[in-house]
Parts: sequence; structure tokens; C-alpha cells
Amino acid sequence: MSDEIICTDAEFDAYQWENFIKYKVTPPELNKLYSIREVKKHHNGETGILLNELKNPKVPFISFTGIEMEMETSWNIRRFRTLQGNPILTEKEDILETIDNYTTI
Repeated sequence: MSDEIICTDAEFDAYQWENFIKYKVTPPELNKLYSIREVKKHHNGETGILLNELKNPKVPFISFTGIEMEMETSWNIRRFRTLQGNPILTEKEDILETIDNYTTI
């Protein structure tokens, strides 16, 4: 996995922006360089990442089991590319945590 990655998709819908404002979440910016702090494999099969440059507060959500939880918003790995323009690939051993049900945005 590359040390630096670039955000290639920073488009979010109105609902997402409402939640960013409500919970004081700073989303990634288009064409800005970032580095990966943590990789998360979610119950829905998506891979999310936390970025060293963005440390956001935990936000509430309800798991698929109905349990209320809080966690920092992760960003869908498809929103980023390596500096060479390639998709970011992760190996099984790079997946640090499995979350039962949390959709990456």
C-alpha cells in the first residue's frame, strides 16, 4: 500500500452533508494528498479507510443488530487512488478491524 494517496471523489449528497455539519465531520477534499491511518472491512463488504490528516469525532449509528454504537466515519476506499492513479489494494492482513454493519461514505 502506498504511503500517500489522493482523493479522486469528494462528491457527497445533501444527507451526507447534513450529517457532516451536525457531527462536525470534515470530509476529504478532491485532489488533496492523504495517508492511511487505518483500514476497516465492513459487514456490507465495503472497505473504508481512516486518514491521518482527518481525525473526526465519533458519530452515532445503529448496527444491523439494532445496537446503538459510535465510531469515526471512514471513507470508501474507492474515493482514493495511488499517486500513480491506480486503485488502492489491501491484503487480508492489512484489514485491521471488521465492523458488523457500517456503510462507508
